[in-house]
Amino acid sequence: GDIQDLNNTVKSLNDELSQTTELIKKKDTILAEKSSLQTKIYTSKQNISKYEHDIELIESNRGMVDTLNQKIQEYDSLNMNLEQEKEKYNSEIADLKVKLETEDKERDEINNQITEEHNLFLSKTTELNELNIQLANKNAELNHAQKHIDMIKLGTCPECGHAFDRTDHTKYNEALTTATKNKEEVEQLKIQKQNEVSTADANVKALREKLRNKEIEVSNTSKDISTLEYKIKNVDSQIQVNKGSQERIKGQIDQYSANVNEIDNIKKKIEELELKMFRESQSWQSLSHGAGRWRKSGRRSRPR
Repeated sequence: GDIQDLNNTVKSLNDELSQTTELIKKKDTILAEKSSLQTKIYTSKQNISKYEHDIELIESNRGMVDTLNQKIQEYDSLNMNLEQEKEKYNSEIADLKVKLETEDKERDEINNQITEEHNLFLSKTTELNELNIQLANKNAELNHAQKHIDMIKLGTCPECGHAFDRTDHTKYNEALTTATKNKEEVEQLKIQKQNEVSTADANVKALREKLRNKEIEVSNTSKDISTLEYKIKNVDSQIQVNKGSQERIKGQIDQYSANVNEIDNIKKKIEELELKMFRESQSWQSLSHGAGRWRKSGRRSRPR
């Protein structure tokens, strides 16, 4: 019976020795896996920390997106006001163009009036010159008659010695009366014609002054149109600048929005890392437990 007990003890020790030998073979593998798991767990913790930091940064972008959207709305409001301002300028330009067209027509009418009045002035001046010639002729006739009257008073002609009689006196008195009357008529016509010439000349001067004033009106209206067109050009430029700013802001919003959309993916990654870290921790504990059994088995297999 003692031999049987001894054989059983030897067999038991041999089994433990075999197990111990097997555990010794796995020792390096277990320790390496344990070290690897420790590294993976550390890396997972670092990744979780990094993602949590990213979430904080991205969450701050939400406020930035709202701010940028508000900025786009402000630009929309500015552009709407600018478009209204532009519409107002275009309406004013349309009114001014109608005014300019009217002023151009009035200017043409004044020019036509100046031409007509100037032609009238020239015509009246010609007529006045003709009256001056007639008046000179009437003066010559009057002087001729007066000369003969003076000679009649002498009784005889100093040049030919003709003796004047009552018939001659009557003839030249009638001639003097007729010449005087004709002269007075021509003088009256001359005065009337001078008035007409003066009136025509004054009308031409007044019309030319009116034309100068009309030219000033046309020039001022044209300047007003140019000023408004320049303002419209500036408004269009400002609208384009605002639209360019909006496009840049939209690009920033797209970037921030893309970052914000990553939050769910990042949170999912954190959950996966936490699950992985938990499983690796379980594996680590299992390996640690196995190593503990190896240490206990080793102590049991030590010879007494």
